[in-house]
Amino acid sequence: MDIPAAEKIVLAEVLTYRDNGVVFDKTNAEIGKVVGVGKRQACTIVSSLIDKGLLQSEITYRKGSRQVDSRVLSISSAIEISFVTD
Repeated sequence: MDIPAAEKIVLAEVLTYRDNGVVFDKTNAEIGKVVGVGKRQACTIVSSLIDKGLLQSEITYRKGSRQVDSRVLSISSAIEISFVTD
């Protein structure tokens, strides 16, 4: 699977947070600053990683609304299994 450099950076960030026992709840704007891209491109990167099955996203909505309250990104369980078996 071909993974562009920007996607690898995001994966590394999520893994680092996980390894330190911290929840990865950065916004797209915050991810963009780390990667060196804008908010919209960061959204595209995260979506691509989710589509590839590398990341999982858990979204919490504000009560009585469709407005996002928070989003937590985590490493896909398929990747966790791959790390163990490789």
